[in-house]
Amino acid sequence: MLRLTVFIFVVLLAVSPAGAQQLTAVELERAAGFAQRMQTVYEEGIALSFEMDSAEEYVDSFYAGEIEQAEFTAGLDPFLESMRVAIDDFRARYPRAPSPPSIGNENHERSLAGFAKMVVGLGDYLDRQYGVLYRLRDAALAGDESAYDIASADSLALAGELILAENVSLEGSLIAIPPDHPQRGLVKAIIGGNSAMVIAVKVVEASFRGEDFDAGEFALGVETSLRDAGRAVVEGEKAARRMLKDLEGKFAETEADRYSARFIGELVKSYERAFLIERAILESERGLLDYLRALNAGSEDSDSALEAVAEFQEALESQANQRIEEQNIRLEMAAEFARTLQTLQN
Repeated sequence: MLRLTVFIFVVLLAVSPAGAQQLTAVELERAAGFAQRMQTVYEEGIALSFEMDSAEEYVDSFYAGEIEQAEFTAGLDPFLESMRVAIDDFRARYPRAPSPPSIGNENHERSLAGFAKMVVGLGDYLDRQYGVLYRLRDAALAGDESAYDIASADSLALAGELILAENVSLEGSLIAIPPDHPQRGLVKAIIGGNSAMVIAVKVVEASFRGEDFDAGEFALGVETSLRDAGRAVVEGEKAARRMLKDLEGKFAETEADRYSARFIGELVKSYERAFLIERAILESERGLLDYLRALNAGSEDSDSALEAVAEFQEALESQANQRIEEQNIRLEMAAEFARTLQTLQN
């Protein structure tokens, strides 16, 4: 049995440098610093989640008869013990969401607070994922196919919940992004792509539960999500071009002005790379839409859902990693912009 590992598309909720119209350099540095700290915690929690995803694949290998029981328990049980300690430690260090710094802008503070809440909520999520992993272990050892499929379905349901939680946080971040900023289009594009991913998870979850599902309805949901994401990409690309065009004919009187102009040029290049990645992700996700349409037309078998979605996910993996790299670059750019601007203005 193949195992689906869901790659969460982590999104950095950093305040964009071009939002300096709303924040002073000092406030921007505080906001970016807080976002960086929360992102570090988020990546720590997601790393634990991915480790448990890998352990589920190991359980699948045993369940498929590829590993002897003695080797299986010798490999898995110490991991489970260490993971229990790591999750408890994570929850002890982050028992509640920290308050964002006071930056004089309620919308930005609410956006950062929503991100922090999602991050700290990973503690509960990891606890539940651990419980599902233990159930998979016990079902595999007992050779209980029904219990194993139910636990697999519950694992996928959890993954869908995490993607939806990210979308809630992203939607909350929109209040802090100016309507003419490319970050707005980027966030909306990722929300659309995430929504399509949730449908992929639901397809495989239904397959594990042995439930019928309406492939046509799911296809419509994916089509709508991808259409929204595509429009958001176009919107963001136009905003990036406008940002650059706004510099034309403006005289830079100070070194701070000249630095800001150079910076915006580099920022626009970063967004151009980001939207190329989003277009590639949308293309991969259209493969899922093609599968659901074929399933609805009767030219595909629903038993192939796990393999089809696993192939779809594999195509997304490298693109998702590129997305995260670019997000980290922009977050560091925001912090560096704020620090340099303060120096030039003093």
